[in-house]
Amino acid sequence: MERCVSYIGENASECVKTNAFLNLTKEGLIKLISSDYFCLEEEDVWRCVLAWAKNQAGVTQPTAHWTEEERVRVCQHLSGVISHVRLLQIDSKVFAEEVEPTGAVPMELSLERYRFAALSSAKAPQNPPVTNPAPTGEPDKRLQPRLLLNLFPGSVILKSDKLHLQSVLNGWFGAPKQMWKLAFRASAHGFSAVPFIVTVTV
Repeated sequence: MERCVSYIGENASECVKTNAFLNLTKEGLIKLISSDYFCLEEEDVWRCVLAWAKNQAGVTQPTAHWTEEERVRVCQHLSGVISHVRLLQIDSKVFAEEVEPTGAVPMELSLERYRFAALSSAKAPQNPPVTNPAPTGEPDKRLQPRLLLNLFPGSVILKSDKLHLQSVLNGWFGAPKQMWKLAFRASAHGFSAVPFIVTVTV
């Protein structure tokens, strides 16, 4: 199961376009979008979650054309899922134009989102106070950005629990979203690590 979650997370931009994604169980969807390694911008996490909910509810129309009955059906499917979307990370314009019109976000959370955006734009501390912080000692995932992209596709090292190191390497390179192409793999080109291993005798 964990290997499946890891694979989908690393290839999220392709996987969310499939019918298999749209037909996931609610529990399966929550498992995926709860991961820090679900490699999508948070706006796109919202969009794929909304697409999933619309599919589950049998709704095909854009939000602006929903009937009240369709809105209720979609919101029922979003219930229990939307709390795993990091709404505080979503751009304010996208939140106002795409998220709020669904009616799926509780008023308290919507107000918190705007308060958070106002504090951030006023150059407040990096983590402005939130209304419902995580329990003491636990990081608040709503404030924690995901690894946005699989920047080193094809790597057998920079994956799963080491995926975050992609951002570290790009930080050293100086371009946070630099994409890399695998051109050479030592193990596939007749090289091994053996000559580089040094035995130290104490």
